[in-house]
Parts: sequence; structure tokens; C-alpha cells
Amino acid sequence: MKNGEKGKYWGNQAANCFCKDLIGYIEQNYAAMITLDMMSKIAYMSPNNFCYYFRKETGKFPLAFINEYRIQKAAQMLSETDLQISQIVQSVGFDNFSYFIRKFWEYKSITPKEYRNIWRTQSNENEP
Repeated sequence: MKNGEKGKYWGNQAANCFCKDLIGYIEQNYAAMITLDMMSKIAYMSPNNFCYYFRKETGKFPLAFINEYRIQKAAQMLSETDLQISQIVQSVGFDNFSYFIRKFWEYKSITPKEYRNIWRTQSNENEP
């Protein structure tokens, strides 16, 4: 946002716009630490108002949205690279391995290792 645009996103009319801006921010910065305070400041809202509008527009709380996006990126990396799982954990923005495993299971109903093994098995079966 440019200087002078402070307060641009207050109210319902621009909620969709602010969510698109923040989703773009999350997509560009998912590997870094993103806090509720940071996002609410970007949107020029209090944390409570930010959570309300973000959830209203996306159907998810901000942290849940970020975690789901990070898990999607991790799943993509598991299927497309040979990086160690611990490397993937750090590269998608999780700083706690156990928390990552729990969240991966929550979103995918499978462990990262099992996910990778399934992708490798499917890839090998599709080769001529």
C-alpha cells in the first residue's frame, strides 16, 4: 500500500479487495514469519476486525489460511523434489517439526513421509 492509503480498507465495501491483497502477501511471504499483528497492520485494522473480515471473506481464520497454504506448498515440494522433510518444513515457514507433522496430518490425513511414498509409487507406476 502506498502512503496516504491508510484506512482504505475499513468497512465492508473493500473487504474483498483487502483479502486479495493479503492473500497475495501470504503467497509471496509464506516462508517467512507472518503474524496476525503484521497482517492487521497491513490492512490498517485492529486484529479483531481483521480476523472478522478475513474470515468473512475466506471462510477461514488468518492463521488457518496460512497453515493450509503452507501445507499445500509442502505437499507440492514432497511430490516434486527430493528435499528432506526437515528442509521442506523450514522452507514453507514452519519452525517446529512436530507442529508441521500435526498440521500436515490435519489437512491431508496422512504423514508427509507417507504422502511422498504414495507420490513416488504413483510416479513409478506411470513410467513406461
